[in-house]
Amino acid sequence: AMGFQAIAMTDHGNMAGAWKFYKECKEVGIKPIIGIEGYVVLSLENKKDRLHVILLAKNFEGYQELMKITAIGAKQFHRKPRITIDQMLEIGQNGNLICTTACVSGLLNLDEIELLRISKIFGDDFYFEIQPHAWEKQFGMNSKAIVLAKRFGRKVVVTNDCHYLMKEDVKTQDLVKKANGMSQYSIRSLWMMSSDEMRNALRKDQQFND
Repeated sequence: AMGFQAIAMTDHGNMAGAWKFYKECKEVGIKPIIGIEGYVVLSLENKKDRLHVILLAKNFEGYQELMKITAIGAKQFHRKPRITIDQMLEIGQNGNLICTTACVSGLLNLDEIELLRISKIFGDDFYFEIQPHAWEKQFGMNSKAIVLAKRFGRKVVVTNDCHYLMKEDVKTQDLVKKANGMSQYSIRSLWMMSSDEMRNALRKDQQFND
């Protein structure tokens, strides 16, 4: 109904739903893009400062590399499955993965030297990510992404941080989080937006008004 020709699924730290996602996309003629939203750290000794990263498989070899990253992350579990940035770069240096900077908790929180190192390894498969969610921290990260993309000579990609399918499903997410003793998200726009909804949402960020 939304007219998407391809769609990616990037669950947090695992690929448990990848096969079902792949089959269901194929059944309705949509290209499935397999990925993960991984957790990376500079060092395994760092127990606090994990950052998010989006990794997408370009081919079957990339899928195998995602499986390897997921397995390593599970072995190095500390509150979340995590890998070091060095491990990610060693596995991802073969041109089989796409890397993006992810959400406000993502790679844009690194210093520029480390970010440039990652950008050089992934080359043209590295993208700075902006998102259409209307809050000040997101607006700031969007600005940073655009500035650094120009400085590094990389492209910008617009993504939708999607946690549930329909707009009204936010109520279900609230109940699930409450049942798990967690507070609800302050962002209320994490449904699967259409292209038009994403464009309209981005216009709330003044730098995209044109």
